[in-house]
This record gives sequence, structure tokens and C-alpha cells, in this order.
Amino acid sequence: MVWIALRTSGPDPEADRIESILVRITDKKRVIRAQADPIEVGEDRARAEAAALELVKAHVGKEAGLLAGTRVQAIRLFLAPQMPALFDYLHYRNVDVDTVRELVRRWYPEVYAARPSAVGLDALEHAIEELRYYRDNAFLAAPSTPSPDAPEPS
Repeated sequence: MVWIALRTSGPDPEADRIESILVRITDKKRVIRAQADPIEVGEDRARAEAAALELVKAHVGKEAGLLAGTRVQAIRLFLAPQMPALFDYLHYRNVDVDTVRELVRRWYPEVYAARPSAVGLDALEHAIEELRYYRDNAFLAAPSTPSPDAPEPS
């Protein structure tokens, strides 16, 4: 999974700009395999996009990395016009921890009540840890043998 968090100048992807981008890449067990310090965009958006894309390309094939994080649809709305090469490199599917959180709240309220705290973690670290917690506590165990036609998740 390619976890992305953005700091923007406001909520409108048409009027506001990406100010910084944070990227983490996890394996199928949500262990962080690659990360970089937040990339400040400033006046050189192309340089910031190239740096983020270089990190992703080094660990994930084209259209293989699922975009993950919180408020993922908002991230896509900013990436599409402002960082189109990165946007196009990612898989079209999302893993939105906000959505998973809402499902767990409704279906497994006892698991939701015991979810991990965000104290001391940045937004992406917390989202990764929260998804790992839900996987281990709310969802059934993963099949021991993956489907032969299933792609290796990133």
C-alpha cells in the first residue's frame, strides 16, 4: 500500500495547493518498508512530485500500489490535477481507514472502543497502526493460501 498524507493550503483542490506530501509504503502485513521525510512543495511542485514518485517507483510497480490513508478521496482530488504523474502511477483502488473505522464502529463496537490512540504518532503511522489493529481484532484471519490469480498486494 502507498500511504499518502497531504498538507494543503485549504480544502478546495481547484483553489488550494498541496504544501507538503508524506509518503510511506507498507507490505501486505502493513509493515513500513519505505518512507521519507515530508516533502515540502513550495514553488517547485514538479520537484516534489518527482521525489514522491521516485520513492513509490522504487518499491511498487505501476498501477500496483493501492492508495491508502485517511480521507483518501480528498487526496485523490488534489493529486489528479497537481501531481498527475504520481496519481497515474497508483492503482485506481483505495484503502480508506476512515471508512474501515466507520464499519468497525457499526459492526464491532467493542473493537472500535478499544482502538489504538494516536498519541505520539503522525497521521500516517496512526492510520497504519489502526488498520493493523482492525485486521487483527475485527476481521477474520487471512486465508492460509492466497488465490493463485490474486496479485501480490503492495
